[in-house]
Amino acid sequence: MKRLLILLALWPAFIFAQSSTKIVGPNGSGGTETAKVTNNNGEQVDVTRVQGANTTTSGAISTACAGGTGCAATSYVTVALLGKSTAGAQVTATSSPSGITLVCDESLDGGTTWSQVAGGNCAFDNATTWAKTTSITSFTVGDTYNLMLSGGATNVRIRANALTSGTVTLSVTATDAVDPSVAFAGPLNAAPPLTGTTDAGVATADGAPSAASAGNLTSLNMDLQRRLRVNIAHPNPFQCTASAQSATGNCTTSASGASLFYYITSITMSTSVAQTLQVVSSTTSGCGSGTTNLTAAHYLPANGGFAQHYITPIKAGAANSYLCCARGTGASFSCDIQGYIAP
Repeated sequence: MKRLLILLALWPAFIFAQSSTKIVGPNGSGGTETAKVTNNNGEQVDVTRVQGANTTTSGAISTACAGGTGCAATSYVTVALLGKSTAGAQVTATSSPSGITLVCDESLDGGTTWSQVAGGNCAFDNATTWAKTTSITSFTVGDTYNLMLSGGATNVRIRANALTSGTVTLSVTATDAVDPSVAFAGPLNAAPPLTGTTDAGVATADGAPSAASAGNLTSLNMDLQRRLRVNIAHPNPFQCTASAQSATGNCTTSASGASLFYYITSITMSTSVAQTLQVVSSTTSGCGSGTTNLTAAHYLPANGGFAQHYITPIKAGAANSYLCCARGTGASFSCDIQGYIAP
């Protein structure tokens, strides 16, 4: 009987010890969360999760430090994440700041060593404009930033990488708040702070979309019926025409340019007499020497002609060359060549 009573007394503890149910979900303001969970015996029990409150550090930055572990306390404001997923910062005061560049550093070992990559290991995400930058050089009281950190960070600090004079006072808070903006999104032609971009599409009325610049952010473009616009035209096209020619000569009036080639996508030829016509290229104007045959010799009857479109463009034989329409032994002929110029 005593053995039975001991087993009955230990039975609930044994059941609860086998439970594998977990509570997840941060409470950024601190306090507790309580939820009902079901143990392996099918019984519901209360489980309470205790979450620490957000931690905030404030300070005035008045000196500069190039980075590392020997920085003076007046060159940065730091906060321990204490299990929080990220941090935010706000400019709370300024005093004649001049030549100040703030960067964001992070530590993976409790603040013993700090990581700096290209002047700062983490990035600033402006909470008003959602612009992402790796440094801040202008300061207005009330400016607020989400700090974009890498996984595993235990501490974060905002450091003056350069400072001529004046001070900037910051409040830095460790938090579980999630940045609602799309990573690396931004206005057209905004410079991306880090490698990789994603951006939402935009709808525009009929007409040419705004131009983008190389290496900067852009977005998919759709018309007002949400049809995706795709431009298959090359940005550097050319077209040349030679009319009523009686001898081999230039179709293009200038060479393609240093390290650039003519690429032919279509040709049209006609002749008033029976003869052969073809397209050639040469680095010499007029194609009098050093020619490369780009097409076969087409045999055309009197008052005949042909047109050809090439799915795979024909590349000129050399960079910085001319395109010419070459005849056999006949007289008047015309040609039209279209394509693009590229490396």
